Amino acid sequence: MKKKIHFQLKGNCFEINYSLEVLAQLSFDVTIKNDLMRNKELLLIINALPKRIINEISTKNNDEMEVFNNIQCLIEQINWNMRNKVTFVKSEHLMISHDIGCRDNCLKIKENLENLGYKVQITDTDFISSIKMIEKCSCFIMCVNERYRQSVICQNQAQHAFNLNKRIISLIMQDGFENAKGWLGMILSKGPSIDFIKQEMDESIQKLQNELKLNLEEPDDYYYFFQLKTTLEICEYDVIDEWGEDDAKNWFMTNNLSLTIFEYLKPCNGKMLKQMFQIKLNCPEFYYNSLKNIPNIKFNDMVLFSTFLDELFDIKKLRF
Repeated sequence: MKKKIHFQLKGNCFEINYSLEVLAQLSFDVTIKNDLMRNKELLLIINALPKRIINEISTKNNDEMEVFNNIQCLIEQINWNMRNKVTFVKSEHLMISHDIGCRDNCLKIKENLENLGYKVQITDTDFISSIKMIEKCSCFIMCVNERYRQSVICQNQAQHAFNLNKRIISLIMQDGFENAKGWLGMILSKGPSIDFIKQEMDESIQKLQNELKLNLEEPDDYYYFFQLKTTLEICEYDVIDEWGEDDAKNWFMTNNLSLTIFEYLKPCNGKMLKQMFQIKLNCPEFYYNSLKNIPNIKFNDMVLFSTFLDELFDIKKLRF
């Protein structure tokens, strides 16, 4: 990993931004995080990037400056992941996560909720501030549209709330996003969603208020049952972590999958397969580019492996 990332970090700011997006996603994984923490040289290179890039780009080029700002946020996130463990703190407020394109509507929603007596905070551009808001919130309200789906910062906020098992309510701010796919679809499936496009604001706020009452006023034994049910549902998923190379190879052979992929992934075991699945969910472009780089790989082999990988880690077992 070190050599590949080191090479990519020597490209232009757009290439570096893509590499850091992938690295930021991977750094949520504990094993990869520990590997990165031991790679002091790579961390020094990453933290020296802003100073080098600002000397190479044109400050008058809006596209380059936007990418530069995103790079700074990604580096801040990677460093935060290196330093911190997930902690649970007392919930104090509702949090609204959004992209800048629907900020006006989000401010109206915030005002309406505050008029109903709720304490509400809304995400800003500071990564650490947003993370702290997520950790302290009683409910994570996610305003969903195409720009939200494409935003790495928004994705990181949503995934952090998901990993903390926060109550999540999704507000659909663009047609067609009630059935979103990929990482967004997985998080949407965790909680209720309200369509703010097909109905008036007052009606949508009333439905949101109803959902908040249901989500924030359940008795404690409900959450005990909820957590127990979740644990039982994903136990089969967790067992795959214990697979050795023989188990993984047997899975390849049983499903007539290309052993070329198995050899490429060595040491290929349950943890490696699980990591490949998580990369496929969170960084599909990186995942498919990695498979394409396997010597003599066929397109059909890639499709079959991806299909059976999805079945092995059934996405339904990740839903709450």
